[in-house]
Amino acid sequence: MERAVGELEQKLAELNQKLNQNRLELEAVRAANEAVMQAHDAMTKAAHVLGRISLYLESVPDLPDTANLQEEAARLRGQPCAFAFA
Repeated sequence: MERAVGELEQKLAELNQKLNQNRLELEAVRAANEAVMQAHDAMTKAAHVLGRISLYLESVPDLPDTANLQEEAARLRGQPCAFAFA
């Protein structure tokens, strides 16, 4: 009877050890899953922002070529001031 009880206690100890190992592995999987979910959320947010920026840029009208205006501004900067302040 004592031998049978001893064997059962040994099996119980082994099962408890395996159960603890399974819990540790489950916790590791949950932690990894959480990290993956956070990365996915960050990528989703980045994609959303990128889409909003793209939508905005598509809605902005094309600006005219300002090269002539820039040349004129540079030319005018080189001239002495025509306004006299008293």
